Amino acid sequence: MPTYNEAENVGELLERISRAMAGKGFSYEVVIVDDSSSDGTAEVARDAASRHGISLKLVIRSSRGLAGAVVRGFREGFRRVYIGYGCRSAAPPRGSC
Repeated sequence: MPTYNEAENVGELLERISRAMAGKGFSYEVVIVDDSSSDGTAEVARDAASRHGISLKLVIRSSRGLAGAVVRGFREGFRRVYIGYGCRSAAPPRGSC
């Protein structure tokens, strides 16, 4: 998930992901590629992931740009299934994955 100054959104999104994935019977990892946010996005993400038992891989980049962040996220992931999701996406993740 690419982020830049998403502190007010990323915690809620991780909570929704946790609820959507609960009881599905498989493990998952959330990869966040943050473009050096100045609003504490990384800290909020770490705290929320810890609170909800989410395996989080957090990559902090000094460069910026959506396309580069998405590509980096795919490179950093190690699972067989990838679900791309933007932090400000209108449709929230739901339990019908």
